Amino acid sequence: MQPSTAIAQKLATYDANPVTSTDALNAALGQYGVPEIRNTVAGLRTTVANTTNALNAVDPSVTGRTQGSLVTEAQRSRQVANERAPIAGQLSSQTQALDQGQQDLTSALGQATTAATNKVNDYNAGRANLESEYNMAYKSEQDKAAAQLAQQQLNQKSRTSSTPSPAQTKQQDMATTARNLQSKVGKDGHVSQETWNRALADWISAGYPATEFVKQNKQFINQRYKGYHGFN
Repeated sequence: MQPSTAIAQKLATYDANPVTSTDALNAALGQYGVPEIRNTVAGLRTTVANTTNALNAVDPSVTGRTQGSLVTEAQRSRQVANERAPIAGQLSSQTQALDQGQQDLTSALGQATTAATNKVNDYNAGRANLESEYNMAYKSEQDKAAAQLAQQQLNQKSRTSSTPSPAQTKQQDMATTARNLQSKVGKDGHVSQETWNRALADWISAGYPATEFVKQNKQFINQRYKGYHGFN
C-alpha cells in the first residue's frame, strides 16, 4: 500500500467523525456541569424573588392586623422589624448564594467555551496535518513515478540508439539493397544488368559475399539475358 493511500484512509476515518462547534460546546457544557448550575441559579432567583415579596409584605400585613387596635406606631414598627428580621436574614443568605451561583455559572460557561474551542481547533489542526502529509506523500509518489518513467524512456532510447550488431547491420543493408533494386525495376519486373552489377559491387565492397546477394535478390534478374555478375 502506498503511503498516500494509508493517509487517505486515516483522513476518511477523520472525516467520518467530525468535531463541530455545536457538538463540542454541548459536550463541554455537560462536562463542566453548566446545565445543573443553570438550574440551581434559576431556582435561587425564584427563591430570592419569593423571599423579597415576603419581606415586602410584612409591613402591610402588620398594619392590617394592628389597625383599629391600641397598638402605637412605635409598637407597630417594632413588630414589623421583628417579623422582617428572620426573613431579611434568609434573603441575605439567598442573595449571597445567588451571587455565588451566577459567578459559578459564568466561570463554567467560560471554561466550557474554551474547552470546546480547543477541541475544534485540535480537530482542525489534526486534519490539516493529515491533509498536508497526504499531499506530500502523493507528490513524492508522483515524482518517483515520473522519475522511473523518465529512466525507462532513457534506457529504451539508449537501447534503440545503441550501435547495431554486425548481423543487424547486414540485415539492414540487405533490406536497403532490396529496396533500391525494387525502385529500379522495369516494366518487365526486373532490373538491368548495369543496375544489378552496381548494386552487387556495392554489396561486395561492404564486405559481404556475392553469393548472399544473389540468393536474396535473384528475383530481380531477367534470366533471358546474360551479364548479371555472380549469376551468369
